[in-house]
Amino acid sequence: MIGCGTRPLPPDIEDRMFRPVHVIVLALIIALLGIPHAVSAQRQRIDLSDLAHVVDLRDPQLSPDGKQIVLVVSRPNFEENRYENQLVVVAIPTGAQRLLTYERPQVQHPRWSPSGDGLAFLDVDKNKKLQVFVMPMNGGDAKRITNTPRGVKLFAWRPNGEDIAFVAEDEPDKKSGEEKHNKAFEVGDNVYLAKEAALPAHLWLVSAARDTAQRLTSGLDGVCTSPLCPRPMDWSPDGNAIAFISQPRPHTGEFIHSSIKILDITTTVLRTVVSGPPVASSPRFAPDGQTLAYSRAVGPEPLFNPAAIFMVPVVGGNGVIMTPELDRHLAGAWMPDGQSILVTGPDRTRVSIWLQPIGGVPHKWDLGMVDPSSPLSIGRDGAVAFIGVEPHRPAELYYTRTIDARPHRLTNFNAAIASRDLGTVETITWQGADGFEENGECVPPFTDF
Repeated sequence: MIGCGTRPLPPDIEDRMFRPVHVIVLALIIALLGIPHAVSAQRQRIDLSDLAHVVDLRDPQLSPDGKQIVLVVSRPNFEENRYENQLVVVAIPTGAQRLLTYERPQVQHPRWSPSGDGLAFLDVDKNKKLQVFVMPMNGGDAKRITNTPRGVKLFAWRPNGEDIAFVAEDEPDKKSGEEKHNKAFEVGDNVYLAKEAALPAHLWLVSAARDTAQRLTSGLDGVCTSPLCPRPMDWSPDGNAIAFISQPRPHTGEFIHSSIKILDITTTVLRTVVSGPPVASSPRFAPDGQTLAYSRAVGPEPLFNPAAIFMVPVVGGNGVIMTPELDRHLAGAWMPDGQSILVTGPDRTRVSIWLQPIGGVPHKWDLGMVDPSSPLSIGRDGAVAFIGVEPHRPAELYYTRTIDARPHRLTNFNAAIASRDLGTVETITWQGADGFEENGECVPPFTDF
């Protein structure tokens, strides 16, 4: 039969968690069949056994000196039904690779220290809870610096490189007597498969050199850690404040009432700069620290309206849309000059990147045949790195020193799959309701089956 439809868009969630292989395989089959353009029928056709060799790449991070990129490289373990992760550093000038982690199959979320002499990441402890580890880049073992009972949700380096802010769920209240055997709870506005009461997640501060943690926030309202609240935390450039997505209660459904708050680390003053609904997410301080960019749906229903990029003064005021000419779901990041942002979003059957000046006209970046499939990592000099796909080439690492040039591929992890014949995929258009031009892709079968 012929399969036709629209290609699923890449997620704009910064960090995908540890996932079973059977889920990944299904997603890869869909993604590989949805890559546009034709390939030569002379190559060996892909079959299910080839999927055991697909390498998943994510979360690329440019080093502060702009000379190398760390990323998560995941390979399938079919016996354990999981992907096993490694951290790999790729040298930008040569493409040479260096493996950083061994026997850490759940390692994720690598982040360079501001000076570049250390690397922090998440990995499980002996209780299978994610904790923050810090590895010296001049050699030596990684040291665990957090010890939260329920694990760490996310973290970010303070700009001075001395501390790390992290988000962790509160522990449930301890019960005594007969009540400690009572496992009942009110589901509330939460997912129906919840097995325990929702608990608020809060900000903590820990020294990068020792495991002494300080609580920064508390109460029923906490940090939104749902996948529906991507990139929920950011440090101010001077390291004196943290912007984060707050929701009034920890239940999943409360994300629609989320707001952006800024916490002053010195005074502990907490104030709201963007109120919801509609939901706001992905707060990012401008390089001068005076403005905050964030993502927000342009209509009242956040999942049914595209999200544009807005900006607001950190002292408060009305948010102003930065991307009025780009009517699509966008994710963005500041350029070093603080006068523009790079935004990523769907572009018919592809994914494109635009340079959006403040108050100016967006300019589409010529990516050639590459579609980005990860958030962008932007260096201090304006260099850009991301995971991308090309027609009939699965995920690889791409880099460019300047957005005036096309990105070039630095890795070849999926050479085996790229050498296979993945069939023919046709981009098609048709007239939909109200004369709207729809678009999608059609995948015909191999003719000699």
